[in-house]
Amino acid sequence: MPSPGPTTSRDELRRRAEASLVSGVSRGFNLLPEFGPLYFSSGTGSRLYDVEGTEYLDLVMGWGSLLLGHNPPAIVDALQRTVEKGFLSQHETLAHIELAEFVTEHVPCAEKVRFTGSGLEATLYATRVARAYTGRQKILKFEGHFHGMHDATTIGLSSSPLGKLRPDGTVEASAGSAGVPDVVADLTVVVPFNDLSALESALAAHRSDIAAVIMEPIALNMGCVAPEPGYLAGVRALCDREGSVLIFDEVLTGFRVGLGGAQARYGVTPDLACFSKAFGCGMPIAALAGRADLMSLLGPPGPVPMSGTNSARLMVVAGALAAMRVLAEPGFHDTLEKRGQQMAQGLAAVAAEADIPASAVSFGGRTSVFFGCPEPPSNLREVAAGWDAEFHTRVYRELMTSQRVYGFIPLPNAPDPINLTAAHSEADVAEVLNRFATAVSRARRNPRRR
Repeated sequence: MPSPGPTTSRDELRRRAEASLVSGVSRGFNLLPEFGPLYFSSGTGSRLYDVEGTEYLDLVMGWGSLLLGHNPPAIVDALQRTVEKGFLSQHETLAHIELAEFVTEHVPCAEKVRFTGSGLEATLYATRVARAYTGRQKILKFEGHFHGMHDATTIGLSSSPLGKLRPDGTVEASAGSAGVPDVVADLTVVVPFNDLSALESALAAHRSDIAAVIMEPIALNMGCVAPEPGYLAGVRALCDREGSVLIFDEVLTGFRVGLGGAQARYGVTPDLACFSKAFGCGMPIAALAGRADLMSLLGPPGPVPMSGTNSARLMVVAGALAAMRVLAEPGFHDTLEKRGQQMAQGLAAVAAEADIPASAVSFGGRTSVFFGCPEPPSNLREVAAGWDAEFHTRVYRELMTSQRVYGFIPLPNAPDPINLTAAHSEADVAEVLNRFATAVSRARRNPRRR
């Protein structure tokens, strides 16, 4: 597809945007490190076009949500057919039932489902249900795991200051945002990922206080960090022993690493699970799913109200249902996994050729390269201690400017993973690796910021 002609300059749009939008962006993460906001005019498949007509090979892909790529025909067709029927914004339809049936059919923990608008809302309701069910107040989460920006989980993020390790296995809680009351930190217990002894110690220290343990089963928000063998099963056993609800935040893993999510991949079933991103493949939808007795607490008729004016509007449900049918096609996830492994192996090979210590990891196409870490890290502290953020930033700068690759964004304590999708071909992977090799070479020759 030829790039569209420029309509206006980026600088002109930024001046206009900053007059009305905070920092010139409508969502905070679009304020990119070093570059600020980019303004795009169109996208198709694996490509984006900015307002000046520049083509980018996109590896951000809606921050991991666009698993079918930009402008996928199946979703476009579903939206066009649905809009002819009317938005039906406040009404239940057959499509709502069919989408819920898809979730309960494929997700091991999903005896019942309710939809909402975002992953943040899903995790918020999940923690609230756990508190209502157990009568307890505290939530335990893992350092570097991200569950949306509500108060209870905006503690111990990958962007938070690294807190001190305490003797009881917990991490000194630090908020990832100003404006979070101190009392919230008192209700949120943080432990390192992949350390069962720390979790067991923390649960013992807060016995009968922990309503829920919430976690990313694969930590995909601090680079890509896998659970160690047996770790998830160990977490499940400790939750059972202590009477705490186990919540899997599958906003990133759900429907990306397989139709059953990480829980099916590892054979460990949580009590509740949260889904978004690939669940809608670009549609603003999320879901909370889980055991029927826990889900029955949702109101109406239960005591935990869960609703919203913009939750599960027919347009997004129809789009999500169309996406799920594509994801269910034979071989979809095998192909996606293969592409991700090709990318990870290629990234590691480029670094090795340049004599730079590095490792690369991929799950369902979501892929990270850790410059400075010869072995894949197992938790946020290992990422922060080993990852060469300065060199990564130089590579990112080259990729964005000379190579026109949108991705490989450096975060405060970890690299943001790139996202391969069904729209990325083998040729795209080869093209990324070629551009990446050029960027690495130029970054080595240009140690200083230009």
